[in-house]
Amino acid sequence: MSTQSESNLKPEVLENLRRLFPEGVIFFDLETTGLSPLFNQIVEFAGVKITSTNVETFSTLIKPIDRIPEKVIKIHGISNELVANEKSEKEIAPMIFDFLKNYPLVAHNSRFDVGFILMMFHRHQITVEANEIYCSCYLSRKLNKGAQSHRLSELSKQFEV
Repeated sequence: MSTQSESNLKPEVLENLRRLFPEGVIFFDLETTGLSPLFNQIVEFAGVKITSTNVETFSTLIKPIDRIPEKVIKIHGISNELVANEKSEKEIAPMIFDFLKNYPLVAHNSRFDVGFILMMFHRHQITVEANEIYCSCYLSRKLNKGAQSHRLSELSKQFEV
C-alpha cells in the first residue's frame, strides 16, 4: 500500500481541476480478477485526490478470495504470487472508503469501476454516500470527437498527462 502527497501534474492542469472541482475530486482506476462485480474482486486500487490545498495518492494491491485467472493476469500483469502477501479486501475496503469519502469520482468507464467498488462495500457492510460520478471515456467521446482512440493510455498521451 502506498500513499503520498507529491504531484507530477502540470500546474495548469491542477489549476483547471481545482477550478472545476473547488471542493476536490478523485481520479481512480482498478484492476480486477474478471469482468463481473458480482463474482470477481478488485486486485488493485489506485487513486489521486486533488483538493484546493493538496494532492494525495493512494494505491494498493489486494489479495482476492479466488485465484486470478491466467487470461486476466496476461491483461494487467498482476499475478497470484504478487498479491499472496497483501491485505484482504475486508482489510482494505474501509481504507478505500476513507480515501473516497464523498468527493466527486472520475474513472475511465466509470460504470465498471464503480460497480466493483459498490459490491466490495456491500460485501463488507459499508454504507456509501452519494458521490457524484464522472466517466472520462464518456466525456472524451462527447468532447474529443477527433480523437483516434478514447483509450485512457491514448488520451494520456494526447493531453500529456
